Amino acid sequence: MDTLRSVAHLQREAGDELFNFMVSSDYTRDVISCMQKLRAEKLGISIFSVDDHFNPRNPKAKEAGIIWLGNNFQKWFLPLEEEITGEIILPEFHHNLSQNSLDKEILKGLGGKTQVARTPSTMRGIYEMIKKQPHGEDGALKNDGCANIFYVRDKDGALRAMDVYWDVDGWFVGAYLVSDPLRWLAGSRVFAGNS
Repeated sequence: MDTLRSVAHLQREAGDELFNFMVSSDYTRDVISCMQKLRAEKLGISIFSVDDHFNPRNPKAKEAGIIWLGNNFQKWFLPLEEEITGEIILPEFHHNLSQNSLDKEILKGLGGKTQVARTPSTMRGIYEMIKKQPHGEDGALKNDGCANIFYVRDKDGALRAMDVYWDVDGWFVGAYLVSDPLRWLAGSRVFAGNS
């Protein structure tokens, strides 16, 4: 309801013509994000914006060495904003895959999809891991072209498989359905959520 009031207020303030342009243009996501940030600021809530930290056009992503985002990631995660509560909790290393594996097999090894859905990784935690290796340095994340796999809730609350991998001059980030028939390659590193 607050969002509807904010949209109505914006329409009154901007005028019908400008408002119609803003909501029908490529800037819709930016307008909504700006409104959410203003609302959070008014309520005294700190927000972690995925777009601000992962989008390669933004300084924070460049600082972390993120140079590419897959289409699914852009659609499912760029609009996501997480409320910042307390200290940053990094996803924990679980294991390296010893054989090519489907998400359902990996999830079973992590305690099942239901368990993983209860304590998924956060985008803030994943960003902090990437930021510690902005030039592909050795660290918690593999930097040899193999995937670093995380399970994260998207903007709609759906559990998604997310991968981060280093390729020559930067980090590539993608997202997939957990029911995707894609097999993760042996050697990929699996991270458990924030438990």
